[in-house]
Amino acid sequence: GGPYPPCVDGDYDMTVIGHEYTHAISNRMIAGPNSGISGHQGGSMGESWSDLLAAEYLFQHNLRAPGETPFITGGYVTGNLVSGIRNYDFSRSPLNYSDIGYNTGGPAVHADGEIWSATNFRVRSAMVKRYGLGTPKLQLACAQGKVPADRCPGNRRWSQLVFDSFLLQAASQVSMLDMRDNMLTADLLRFGGANQDLIWAEFARSGMGRDAVTNGAGDTDP
Repeated sequence: GGPYPPCVDGDYDMTVIGHEYTHAISNRMIAGPNSGISGHQGGSMGESWSDLLAAEYLFQHNLRAPGETPFITGGYVTGNLVSGIRNYDFSRSPLNYSDIGYNTGGPAVHADGEIWSATNFRVRSAMVKRYGLGTPKLQLACAQGKVPADRCPGNRRWSQLVFDSFLLQAASQVSMLDMRDNMLTADLLRFGGANQDLIWAEFARSGMGRDAVTNGAGDTDP
């Protein structure tokens, strides 16, 4: 019952290569180099970070993979330029925290990872609204580390917080609310808390506000 893809080589789809490469980053940065990421919510975020950061790497380097927007994973390899290999283009996704387990067949890390992707894209969009996108030249200079994060466009500030949040996670068992808190803490440490209001607002919009509750990394019904 699966879709029949075009006769193409996935080695030429940089959203796929970038996705897999990012697993090598997130699994080593979270909880040290040997622990990896565990729990359903942790695994879901692992898939999400791979989608998010592959797309963001291309964006910051002024490159564009096939797709209606830059925020589609696997548009080339699947031939689906609307949502790629996922259920949603994460820049157009309606998903929130209460949707965990929404996919046919129940909880699945790729589908539930799309919740984290939608949430982070909302944070990214709010930071772009606050700090702008800058020029392609500035995007590239920031991506290459030639400009400090606090002088970069909003999308680069967002991605910096994502990487900082990895380093703040000391245990491999991790929930989405844990990583929400890590992003808030990362903003306090990196930017002096300049974006606390923005981060809280977008997480709340995604069902992860002040009163959100989960039973931990393995919870499939938060």
